[in-house]
Amino acid sequence: NYFIGGWSAANYWRLTEQVPAKIEVYSLKRSGQKIILNTPFIFRKTSAKKFKQIVTKKIKGHSFKILNKEESKKWLSRRT
Repeated sequence: NYFIGGWSAANYWRLTEQVPAKIEVYSLKRSGQKIILNTPFIFRKTSAKKFKQIVTKKIKGHSFKILNKEESKKWLSRRT
């Protein structure tokens, strides 16, 4: 299980115009970094509680899990 969070989620929900240079992926198990198609993916370990705060979305027939808009707003407010 995984979900996209951080600046990528804030950008998806149009809470910021900043285009993230890296994609933050949150998971229960994995941490580290991997470069895919010249884009850094940062894997961060998180708690199972955070998985209650995600939604599943679809773009061009591909589904993905992302932090919900309200939690993304909270995350962003702690950064600014």
